Amino acid sequence: MVVQMMRSGVVDFIEKPFDPPRLIETVRGCLARLTDLNQQQGARAAVELRLARLTPRERQVFDALIHGDSNKAIALALDISPRTVEVFRAKVMTKMEADSLSALVRMGMTLG
Repeated sequence: MVVQMMRSGVVDFIEKPFDPPRLIETVRGCLARLTDLNQQQGARAAVELRLARLTPRERQVFDALIHGDSNKAIALALDISPRTVEVFRAKVMTKMEADSLSALVRMGMTLG
């Protein structure tokens, strides 16, 4: 029965008679998970708002950057010059409020 409940999404299982400290520990654990979930949802919403600021071309550059494409590869794929990619890349970094490429990639991972 416990295995079936865990597969259904139950986080913890307390058998009767339950120990009050164990119950408190379980509730605290659940609250911590909820806090983490709320933070993740907040981070995702913030990234989605920033993403909405991008133009369609900037979005294409963003997608290519988070997939690890080089400026040259992006330029070839979008049929623009590498210098233009650099300009779009700078705009993407500014609008997404990313201080590094790794921060931009993490934002992309937040989106899924």
